[in-house]
Amino acid sequence: MNLKKFLYALISLPLLMSIALSSCEGKSEVSLSNDSISMLDSFKKSNGELCKLKTTVVISFPKEYKDKGTTQKLQQLYNAVVLNSSENVKDTKKALNVFAKSLMMQNSTEDDDTNTPVNEEDFDQIDIDNFELNVKISNVYNNNDLLTFCREDIVKKNDQITSVTHHYVTIDLFR
Repeated sequence: MNLKKFLYALISLPLLMSIALSSCEGKSEVSLSNDSISMLDSFKKSNGELCKLKTTVVISFPKEYKDKGTTQKLQQLYNAVVLNSSENVKDTKKALNVFAKSLMMQNSTEDDDTNTPVNEEDFDQIDIDNFELNVKISNVYNNNDLLTFCREDIVKKNDQITSVTHHYVTIDLFR
């Protein structure tokens, strides 16, 4: 019986050594994490009714890669190219908040000039009471020193999907 245990240990020792050595080589892929934010707003339409706005952003972002310094640089690059933040924003949570607020502002009419004359053909034929933007940024590739994200924007008006777009960003980790 002891001989059998000894043979199992002898056979499994090279396997355990290879696992231990491969874990010491460092990370070759990026560890990812998820976060999300949802914002609500409304504005008064020209007919006096309220239009409800909702923006939801769900992201997958780099959490860890190689060492602390490399991770911070990668997160900063992600914030700049994927979340459109200024390049000095290091905190992804802060960049996510700014990104969601900018999306909300794009769809708000608060900054519109009310003195501008409006042509009848400028009005949408469908009266919109609810406007919803769902943005999902997901990782679609994480290998061979490349990290690719897909940004999917789904626009809903009155609970009907009116637009779906996809944008891709690839980050070269080798540079």
